[in-house]
Amino acid sequence: MVHLDHPKRILAMFTQALNICIKTTALVILLNLGSSSLTNDKLAAQSEAFTSQKVKAEFIPPKGSGVPKDPTTAGGTRPVECYEVNSCLIPLLPVSAISKLDYYPLTVSERPTFYISLPRTSGTAIFTLYQHLPSQIKKIHRFSFPVKTSGGIVGITLPKSSPTLQNDSTYEWRLSLKNETANGFVRRVQLKPNLSQKLREAKPLDQLAIYAAEGIWYDSIETLAALANSQPSDRKVFTEWAVFLKSANIAPEMIKQSFTTCCQAEN
Repeated sequence: MVHLDHPKRILAMFTQALNICIKTTALVILLNLGSSSLTNDKLAAQSEAFTSQKVKAEFIPPKGSGVPKDPTTAGGTRPVECYEVNSCLIPLLPVSAISKLDYYPLTVSERPTFYISLPRTSGTAIFTLYQHLPSQIKKIHRFSFPVKTSGGIVGITLPKSSPTLQNDSTYEWRLSLKNETANGFVRRVQLKPNLSQKLREAKPLDQLAIYAAEGIWYDSIETLAALANSQPSDRKVFTEWAVFLKSANIAPEMIKQSFTTCCQAEN
């Protein structure tokens, strides 16, 4: 015997099942939306934390490195300073080590790299290295090389034919091109034993922080330059570069400049 209300019970059961399905689907969608929102919030927080992260690579001028007693170069008086990046040669050095001569920029390298901003130019450059001795200024190496560049920062490394820099000794370098000159000082110091170990174990940005905290200018710049050339699209490298140069009062126009390969000096 078939009950007349059987179809009604079937319809009620179907409606109940459909409602359960709808509610379950809605719950899944809500959970997914919540998860997505959580992920986005987390990413935003991470991005904000990265952006606000304190940059470690701030240059701290060296103490006890001595200062030049006579503010003259090996060739006479210091050249007139120029900060127009598109019109003259500018050494990439801390401002206080150029205009005030408060201290000697340091290196721990036997043959450091000297960075200079060049305008759009071509010609023959002459690089000369002098050693400042107690009783005299001695020319120890000179070499020339062709230059052709549309402008930017170039690095000139002392070639193998040049004598290595001696520890605790002060030098002056000079780059001349088309009657213009960029020059600066460098003093080689010995790295502390504990720092040598740290540098061997550290990543490049951490190496930069170690050099910067010790006031070792040339090796700091060389570390940054290597990173900038190998990772040109890495924003963190650019941030480190900008903060480091600003800490040494480098002009903003210099900070914006890119590295360029203009020339091949002798080996």
